[in-house]
Amino acid sequence: MNRRDKARCARLLVIVPERHIGLMIEATARHEGFETLVIHAVVDVLDAIDMFQPTAILADLAGSEGEGPDVLAHIAKSGTGALIVVMTKYPRAAKIITETLELTIAGVLVKPLELHRLRWHLRALMSASAVGTRRTLHTTAHLR
Repeated sequence: MNRRDKARCARLLVIVPERHIGLMIEATARHEGFETLVIHAVVDVLDAIDMFQPTAILADLAGSEGEGPDVLAHIAKSGTGALIVVMTKYPRAAKIITETLELTIAGVLVKPLELHRLRWHLRALMSASAVGTRRTLHTTAHLR
């Protein structure tokens, strides 16, 4: 697939430390129509963004070694125009981290991961990607 073709399809980069969670998200995203790339290591974030050119990113802030903020820092450093959804147990902390990094996120997927919420976020990302908008998905209602 050349760069022009990549610009026409919805591409989801999934950054998640747990392989089994990555497989579940990948299967669900492909079912929703995304071309999907799943990575598990923080060191791969910049290369994956450059190579894959995602239209959307789903970043899990959980990590065995507390690398969630590093994932977001790498995303911010990349300068990507992708819509970003953060997956976390701690939405307030995610909000603080993203504001500190001056990183605009489209939404927060609150853990524990529920399939219907994942599908809702993926459909919203697909819709936003299709019209080429960089908008908030209005999914941060869990922030109290």
